[in-house]
Amino acid sequence: MKARERDDAALSFFFSRRELQTEKREADQSRNDEEDEKKNSTSSLSLSSFLPFSHLLSPPPPLLFHHQPPLTLPPQYDEGSAPALALQATIDRTDKRFANYAKAGLLCGTDGLPHLISDPGLALRYGHAGETLIPTIGFLYVAGWIGSVGREYIQTVAKDAKPTEKEIIIDVPLALSLAAKGAGWPAKALTELRNGTLLEKDENITISPR
Repeated sequence: MKARERDDAALSFFFSRRELQTEKREADQSRNDEEDEKKNSTSSLSLSSFLPFSHLLSPPPPLLFHHQPPLTLPPQYDEGSAPALALQATIDRTDKRFANYAKAGLLCGTDGLPHLISDPGLALRYGHAGETLIPTIGFLYVAGWIGSVGREYIQTVAKDAKPTEKEIIIDVPLALSLAAKGAGWPAKALTELRNGTLLEKDENITISPR
């Protein structure tokens, strides 16, 4: 009898412990589910808050400018009158200009008007480097070429017996020879910068009294 009571007590303890473990496991599972729901809601909230600004990071590709149908004269103007003729001439010039924009393959902005692409990355990406990028590089190259040749001309004639005269009356053969040599001025400027001969020394710069 005592052995049976002892077995019943052991079985009840075993089942009660098993029930506690089951309840604990279910509580842990529910807690994990709640945490997952919070994470998902947080991520969805952050994603939804990010979506309105996602276009700033990945802007849509620009569209080609398309010429609209020709404008027509407003009905309140009498055909053949001076104001109607002047307005029609303006309309014709505008249509012609916008047709040329469309033929040139310009890109359209958000305002519906054609725009030149000045950003180097966008210009190279969309094949519009000829609008401002190449002309800008060409301008900088020619301006540097003229400045480099002029600087070398001044340094060369400074060694002459009458340097001021050659500054007023240009020595054309000398200037042409220096211009031909100055085509590679970027490499020459970098070499002089490394050697310390591109810039004048501070002690040779005249400073006005203060």
